[in-house]
Amino acid sequence: MNLFPSFESPFNPMISFEAVIKDWESRLAENPGDCQAKDLLERVKTIPELSEGFTGTEVISKNKELISDLLSCVFPKMLTGNQISAVTFPWCNTVINPTKRFEDIIKESGKDFCINNGNFSEQNFYIASCSFIISRYYKISLSEFFPLYFQYKNKKGINQQYRIIYNPDFLEVKPTSKSAELSTEDLDLLLDNMNDFELWKQKFPPKSWIIKGFGIMNMYDTTVETAFTNLKQRLSSRLMPTAMEDDSENELLKSIFNIESLDVGISDYDPNTQSIVYGFYNLFTESLLLKRIISKQRGFRIADSELKTHINENKPLIIANIPKYLEKHPNDTAILNLKESGYNSCALIPLKKENEFLGIAELASVHKTAFSSLVFYRINMLYSFLVNRLERAVTDFSNLKSSIIQKEYTRLHPSVAWKFEKEAENYLKSFNSEYSFKEIVFQDVIALYGQVDIRNSSETRNQSIKSDFEAQISLLLDVLKDLKSRTGIELLSQKEYELKERFEKLNRNFESGTESEIQKYISEEIHPILSNPTIYSGEEGIVSDYLRSLDPFTGRYYKARKKFDNSVSLINKRLSNLLDERQKEIQKIFPHYFERFRTDGVEHTMYIGESISPDRKYDPIFLQNLRLWQLQVICEMLDEHRKIQPTLPLPLEVASLILVFNQPFSIRFRMDEKRFDVDGTYNAQYEVVKKRIDKSHVKGSSERITQPGKIAIIYSHTAEEKEYKKYIRFLQSKNILDKNIEHLDVEDFQGVTGMKAIRVSLAENSQISDGAYFDYEDFVKSVN
Repeated sequence: MNLFPSFESPFNPMISFEAVIKDWESRLAENPGDCQAKDLLERVKTIPELSEGFTGTEVISKNKELISDLLSCVFPKMLTGNQISAVTFPWCNTVINPTKRFEDIIKESGKDFCINNGNFSEQNFYIASCSFIISRYYKISLSEFFPLYFQYKNKKGINQQYRIIYNPDFLEVKPTSKSAELSTEDLDLLLDNMNDFELWKQKFPPKSWIIKGFGIMNMYDTTVETAFTNLKQRLSSRLMPTAMEDDSENELLKSIFNIESLDVGISDYDPNTQSIVYGFYNLFTESLLLKRIISKQRGFRIADSELKTHINENKPLIIANIPKYLEKHPNDTAILNLKESGYNSCALIPLKKENEFLGIAELASVHKTAFSSLVFYRINMLYSFLVNRLERAVTDFSNLKSSIIQKEYTRLHPSVAWKFEKEAENYLKSFNSEYSFKEIVFQDVIALYGQVDIRNSSETRNQSIKSDFEAQISLLLDVLKDLKSRTGIELLSQKEYELKERFEKLNRNFESGTESEIQKYISEEIHPILSNPTIYSGEEGIVSDYLRSLDPFTGRYYKARKKFDNSVSLINKRLSNLLDERQKEIQKIFPHYFERFRTDGVEHTMYIGESISPDRKYDPIFLQNLRLWQLQVICEMLDEHRKIQPTLPLPLEVASLILVFNQPFSIRFRMDEKRFDVDGTYNAQYEVVKKRIDKSHVKGSSERITQPGKIAIIYSHTAEEKEYKKYIRFLQSKNILDKNIEHLDVEDFQGVTGMKAIRVSLAENSQISDGAYFDYEDFVKSVN
């Protein structure tokens, strides 16, 4: 029987142990008294195929013990119970000389070993084999063609997954007379066309290369990590939270917690009645706590339950043995309900985001001790994307309600809703199921764009992350020193060294991947040590102090970053609320389209023109009035920031700008994006300027156009400058803007030239009153 796959390959493959035989020969030459090597080589001489090569299974079946002895230098006998390894050829299901643990896994799986990758077709096998030749013979480093796995259900019925990694050190690749010598251009062509099977087959004809030797396959348990990744992908891809007890998701959770019997639910909490109740998501997912409750809308009170305490403290309630727990807490209604439903162990996880309560994730099992404090870190890992999923569910549900009303378009700004309603009316009157909705276009509108941006937010965010890591690593170094002095475990010294390396890396070069790399190292290499009872048994001291310094749910050190996040959140909330309130009043003067975005700061866009409000007579005075209003609202937003800045956890600066664009254009509703976009020839220039202008510099210098506490008004034409200088002088007369005005040239960028800027500061003791704005009529009176 042949050892290799029957489908086509660029190889003539041969199993050979020549490399390892030569190693034994070298050992004997160095030490002629090595009886093991001498005996082994005598036995090998009688079977030349082991060195010369073979393709059938007969040589293996007849010489298993000899092959095992021959490979003992590669697979030490002492490690056979721990290593998951075997001899094989890349991408083949044949295994030779597997370790004991490998055999145990295959035995438990109840099936023959088979690589699991749905994408690994015969064509992919061929191309992967060719890429192996490129890597070994042409010495071009290539990334792994496909990640390969072995999957099975263990004796508990839980999905296990192992990642397969090949070591090709004992494989030799040789060309034959059929082989084509490939040029650099040939190799580049192949690597640019990975899916062109015929091209690969042309450059690497079937059986045109010899591959001789053996490969070593190692498998690594990735069950938990893979289950987390797959669960996160499934949860984030849902438009609505359909049943969490969905079979596939339940299987993933079983793998994460290594629990064979696991049920999942979700419920809500009403603080006014101190009751567990149904939430809207229970339309899709059952509640385990409410399983036996008849009036699920009213729910049940938990005034005397530990769950109430954990909700208030935002901590998971983990009970390993429910019957034993109820002996001490016989009146705990929440846990009694779980017991009556047949559960003997549970984890109840309150889910909050920014102090907003979202729900309670419920995990329960009929088996005692299925959950315990040992799963706390896994719950932490699960927590963040459960919160995000539930938060998305709340938003999705709201969007679903809106979509029922506005199915064909989107939630609409009142200023433009009339046109969508008219088109919907045309559809209804047509009595035609094939009616094609017309595009919604508003012609000859003027755009007004403004922003109040948090200055250097990316740099500050990175610095806060860096500060947290520096503080956390310093604490961990003290923790490891303390544990080392008490336990004498030398591994802790190695971890100290590795932490110091990462500390130095922080100060050397903080890149985009640095954060995830250090966080992964701490989570996977350091924190498991602290949860190991043989190293740390939970007593008070430096270790417990460190653990208390971590965020209770994310398990991260979240101090400086928390100050930054909270400061950004507070600035955005206060400024966007102010802008929204002021918009309500200005809409009454002349309806116009308005949209606002929150990023690291607040930006807004407005469009005004007769086409948006055709039942009103449009006059340019409405545009001028809106521009004066926009300048005032930017002033008030800067003033609001000035007031709250001393109270911020981190005193972040803001800079603002207004972009003046006098050229009318059309805006078109993009059905695919469900939003308005600028249409026509001016689209490119307007969008480029809008995206780039806040990062631009004063022409001929390194100074940014936008500066903290100042308003930069960007324009192109003299008429625009004159108009805005009138508004500025008017607001100066009202002690809103400072007397000093800067006139600047803006650097050219991406085909945009000749732009200029007026820059002015808010007056030191600005007299802008709460919402009492000056309109264009006030402005005209002051001029006259």
